Amino acid sequence: MPDSSELYDEWISALNEHDENRLAACFSPDGVMVTPQCVVEGREQIAWYFQQFFSAFGDFGITVTRRFSCEDGIVAEWRVTGTHTGQLLLPGGTEASRSDRRISVDGVAAYTMEGGRFVTGRIYYDQMQIYGAIGSRVSRVSPDHRLPDGKGEALRDDLPRRRDTPGV
Repeated sequence: MPDSSELYDEWISALNEHDENRLAACFSPDGVMVTPQCVVEGREQIAWYFQQFFSAFGDFGITVTRRFSCEDGIVAEWRVTGTHTGQLLLPGGTEASRSDRRISVDGVAAYTMEGGRFVTGRIYYDQMQIYGAIGSRVSRVSPDHRLPDGKGEALRDDLPRRRDTPGV
């Protein structure tokens, strides 16, 4: 049975070879991944999620820059690069058409494992960095825009922000 470091090596190899079936096999059958765009559950959805990136970025590649492993998990920092040569599925079901622009995005992922397979994975990166790099425009809603349920407001520029939190 592989340890977390060996399983993560297999995961990275499968990512770089664009092999969604090997990626899915790194997870337990009911494994869950939480990403900036969505939550995917089970091997089939995990494979589908990564196939979207492989289709959109034909030369998708990942380089691990640092990692920390323990008995039942691993956390890694990485950089993803690629050229946007296909349709990229966006949240809400829209697509960004091919732009032929390069991306280089840093991120972090954390995985827990049981029985030699990942059971959870959490991926963190700035999806807006990808959208900006490929030239996709994201609209801000006006300050008086109400959320769909009519309760509250979305993306208010005039609301006070915590100044003690970097980047906020």
